[in-house]
Amino acid sequence: MKILFDASIHFGQFAIDNEERRIRCKNSQICVTPNEDSPHTALYTYFENGWMDSVIWDLERDEQDTYYPFMDVFFSNKNINGLADTLEEMSLATMLATKFPDVTSSGAITCALAITRRVDEIHTLYKALLNPKLVSYMYDTYSVVIKVPDLTEEQDFLPVEGHDLEPLYKKAFETFKNKGVDITNKLHDEFV
Repeated sequence: MKILFDASIHFGQFAIDNEERRIRCKNSQICVTPNEDSPHTALYTYFENGWMDSVIWDLERDEQDTYYPFMDVFFSNKNINGLADTLEEMSLATMLATKFPDVTSSGAITCALAITRRVDEIHTLYKALLNPKLVSYMYDTYSVVIKVPDLTEEQDFLPVEGHDLEPLYKKAFETFKNKGVDITNKLHDEFV
């Protein structure tokens, strides 16, 4: 199964004021890290990745220093790939943005890449992407499911390529929590 996630999911796993959101997003990110039971692969757009970097670079240095070790190991795993968009995908994104004017350019690019790369699910918290008309259109026309990740019992990250990811996650989350830094408040679109 191919899952495309955006900044709302990656940052959502660090939500300091909404435990349900944090767990949904963390479990979504865990399901795309390699393990013997998971057939998932993950994709993200370079636009969303660039947004995440710009948010993190604006944080205090010690906050960056606890987040980046987690991010480095997480995004280095070979099960997760960034996607640059093509001219064809930009044209498709323009069509989608015209058809669904509430969707941001980033959301339209996410949907376009999900279509062309034959993604099974888009995991997001962005309200515009969860618009029922867009959700129906993407499923009925392209068999792409757009959804908020399911809420299940919180899972732990398994080691990735010899690195223990869970302690890196916990250290970053505790730093954000102790300093009152909610990076979900820095997302570029309204979220649920």
